[in-house]
Amino acid sequence: MRLTIKERFLLRMIIPDKGSLVTGLILRRLHDMLAFDDKTVYRWNIVDTPVGPSWGRDRKDPTKKLPGADTVCWNFDFSNAATEIICDALKGLEAEKKLPYECLSLWAKFFKTDRLIDEAAVSVGAEELGDVSSIVTQGEPGRNGSTHPEPVKEIPESLRR
Repeated sequence: MRLTIKERFLLRMIIPDKGSLVTGLILRRLHDMLAFDDKTVYRWNIVDTPVGPSWGRDRKDPTKKLPGADTVCWNFDFSNAATEIICDALKGLEAEKKLPYECLSLWAKFFKTDRLIDEAAVSVGAEELGDVSSIVTQGEPGRNGSTHPEPVKEIPESLRR
């Protein structure tokens, strides 16, 4: 599954931080997978701000965005147990009517429904939801001894929207 920087932050925010012993082990692995390594933090200029995380701004001129900052994606292969935890968290937010619109893309990915995203794109504007087709990463966490996949700049035409 391809996740953007924003989706990685959102997932870390919505998954629980407590659970049974087994769930806790899965949650720890999940949080570690979604974390950003130093190389990614530097490359995409990920910083904490008083209003939350920010990324993709040029260091020399913060008014300029780095190309691809909103569309860069990493491939993740979540276990069935991790996927179930994520889906339960999303369903819980939806049941409480507290699912942020920023999570619509996550909902579509985990529940494999594009209709929800298409309807949301019409009502909120496609640029708000972002296009994840220009840059992706290959590999899985753990590749080359790292816990994080490395980005590549091109994807096959067949994978673009």
